Amino acid sequence: MSRRLWITTLLLAVTLAVIVTLSFIAFIENIVPLAIIVLVFAALAVVAFNYLVVNPALLENAKKSARSYCEAGQIIDPNLHDKLCGRLAAAPNDAEAADLHHKLKELNKKPAKKK
Repeated sequence: MSRRLWITTLLLAVTLAVIVTLSFIAFIENIVPLAIIVLVFAALAVVAFNYLVVNPALLENAKKSARSYCEAGQIIDPNLHDKLCGRLAAAPNDAEAADLHHKLKELNKKPAKKK
């Protein structure tokens, strides 16, 4: 994982620790508004983790797999091809992802090589 993803993961882990601490305080003191605020922050932390850590990691993995498909020159697993195309298409601002997506679509149009 890149340094940026490690830092983001660390910040989100610290945020999660604060949320857990606040939830214990809310539970022990029986403070309902604080419990609701903790739930909202927990939901936001999950969404932020998905957006800032999981999606970039999935995109990097998809680019790595797409590179190997493009180097091989053939589609081995059509289901994986569809997943890769979906992940690469979800990153329109990434030039490498767009290029790999285009190459994968071209590979899908070519007939399969016979042995």
